[in-house]
Amino acid sequence: YRGLVLRSQVGVFALAIVVAAAAWPLAGVGVRVFGAEFAPAATTLRLLLLGLPFVYVTWILHAVAIAADRTRALLVVTSIGTALNVGLNLFLIPRYSYNGAAVATVISEVVAMSALMYGLRSALRPARA
Repeated sequence: YRGLVLRSQVGVFALAIVVAAAAWPLAGVGVRVFGAEFAPAATTLRLLLLGLPFVYVTWILHAVAIAADRTRALLVVTSIGTALNVGLNLFLIPRYSYNGAAVATVISEVVAMSALMYGLRSALRPARA
């Protein structure tokens, strides 16, 4: 089970890097679809793309938490991530606007993923014979 989870995490992390790398140069064109006034959002989109690998890994960890009946860990980690995101937004948005919100989101995703990995460590230990 641990091996399957690890391979899944590595696979989705790699997939997210490919998706982010493909989307990165297209960000400027993509946001202009909504109008020229959205051109500055290309930077924000690129910042969010930096967090994509961590989001993908978190999806795998969510499935592990549910399968291992660790939904309490999922609730605690989600609460921590949400509180951190709100706190960072209160600090970063007044200073950096929507780019600050993007940075707060990426930081919160990395922290939530790390906390969930920690919270699920016993569920991911190899079975004893």
